[in-house]
Amino acid sequence: MRRLWLVALPLALLAGCRSGSAPADSGRPVVMSQAQYEQAMSETRILSYDALSRFESGMPLDETDRDGLGKSALLFEAMAAYKPANFAPRYGAGKTYYALGRYEEAAQSLRQALANARLGTSHDLDMGIAEAHRTLSETYTAQDKLEEGLQEADASLAIVETPSALAARAAALIQLQRVDEADAALRKALQMDREHPRSLTLRKLIELAR
Repeated sequence: MRRLWLVALPLALLAGCRSGSAPADSGRPVVMSQAQYEQAMSETRILSYDALSRFESGMPLDETDRDGLGKSALLFEAMAAYKPANFAPRYGAGKTYYALGRYEEAAQSLRQALANARLGTSHDLDMGIAEAHRTLSETYTAQDKLEEGLQEADASLAIVETPSALAARAAALIQLQRVDEADAALRKALQMDREHPRSLTLRKLIELAR
C-alpha cells in the first residue's frame, strides 16, 4: 500500500493544482488552459501509473512502459511551462526521468520542484517534498554523487521516515563504504515494510559482501 501511495502522490498533487494539453506543431504537447491542464493530468495518470508502480516494486520496465513514461515526461514539461512556479509538474517530471534513467534531467527537474516548494503548506505537499528529496537522493547516487545523495536522503527522512528514504540512505552509505550504517538503515526500513523490494535487494548485497 505504501508503494502505491508513492506512485499516486504526484498525480494527487497535480489534481490539486489550478493551472493546461494540446499538441503543438512540433508534436510536443502544449498546455494553455485549465481544461488542457486537466486533460494532460488525466493522460499522465493513464500513461505512467502502472509503469511507475512496477518500477517502485523493483520490476524492469518494458518498451511499452518506457514509451508511456516518455510521453508522460513531455506532458509534465508542458504543465511546468504553463505554471513554472508549481511544484507538482516538476516533481512528476523528475520521478519519470529517474525511472527512465535520464538522471541529469531528473536532477534538474527535482531541484526546480524543491525550489518551488515550502514545507508546512499542506500535508500532501510536505509528503511530496519528502519524496522529491528521496528521488533526488537516488538520482545523485546513480550519478556517483554520493555525499549529495546522502544529504538528500537525510533531508527526506527529516520530514518523514519511509522505507524508501531509508533505502536511499543505505544505497549511498554502501558506496561510501559505511556498511554498518547502511545495514542499520535497512533493518529499520524492513521493520516498517518487511517486503520492501529495494531494502531486501540491498540487504542481500551486504550479506554477499561479508
